[in-house]
Amino acid sequence: MTDKPTDKKSNIVAIVKSAQPVNQAGEPDRFADRRIGLLGIENYLLVKYHPARDQSGKSKGNEQVAPLRTEITIPLFLNGVALIESEIVTDDGIIENRYFVIIGKTSTGKLLPPIKVPVNQFPAMNWVFQWGNRLVYAPGNGNKDNARAAIQTLSGDVATSFVYRHTGWRELDGRWHYLTGSGAVTETILDEQVTVELDSGHMQRYRLPAPPEDIRQSAGFATGLLNLAPNNPAVNEVWLEPEKAFSIVKRLSDSQGEPFLISKATLWRRLLERNVLKCVENNTKTGKARPDVKRTVNGISYRVLVFPVTFIIVADV
Repeated sequence: MTDKPTDKKSNIVAIVKSAQPVNQAGEPDRFADRRIGLLGIENYLLVKYHPARDQSGKSKGNEQVAPLRTEITIPLFLNGVALIESEIVTDDGIIENRYFVIIGKTSTGKLLPPIKVPVNQFPAMNWVFQWGNRLVYAPGNGNKDNARAAIQTLSGDVATSFVYRHTGWRELDGRWHYLTGSGAVTETILDEQVTVELDSGHMQRYRLPAPPEDIRQSAGFATGLLNLAPNNPAVNEVWLEPEKAFSIVKRLSDSQGEPFLISKATLWRRLLERNVLKCVENNTKTGKARPDVKRTVNGISYRVLVFPVTFIIVADV
């Protein structure tokens, strides 16, 4: 049984409608003409459509004719278009910062270099001046706000990527990873798909390889480092943020069916009694020892628990 001609025609129409415009490289053209509601892109111009009435048809003889409705196309940029290409979330372990990566194209078809804009600075639209005079707002009340709405609407769903700006343990997708300049290390692999960007200088050297098959080999390397730099805290100390460390311990215990029943105060007291901590401080009010001490990271002061690295290595092995 053959398809009816009308069926073939409707299939062809559906295929044509679903086709996506492409650029000269054969890739989807992000700046292709399209319209969503009263916002759109036409010939590489960001525009708004404004309903208008044609006043020329008020009457015809004795008959009253309804006014004809038309549209006015209002450019929001005089010479181009901008869109959000992606969203980036940077995470330093304490604060998350979000950015939009903005791409642009002039009405002559020239691509503008991508720019990275903090999300909270995007609504002001001042970031457009990073392109100099190559993209110009159209004059008019509300055009800047309409441009912002058009950019967000016509960009659609954009990909979000995460960039970690610190080393140490993080739970990603329900699994614990150790972040390092080369990626994220688990007990079996080095996941290079996890993006870690560390500050310039010595932090760039914090890059770990994939874990060996025998964990004792790693322990041997770690203890060897102690002999190279016995007084360097970056090598022979492990710092833990007290509240987060206690929360993780309780969660791990619960997940293994062995609830952690002691309180934080009891745990801190036992750490002091057993001399497990490498450093302690005296409480200025009571004169008693307190387990957490001050340490500075990237110019910010924190209170942390300081363990000797040998304590961690022996516990792991």
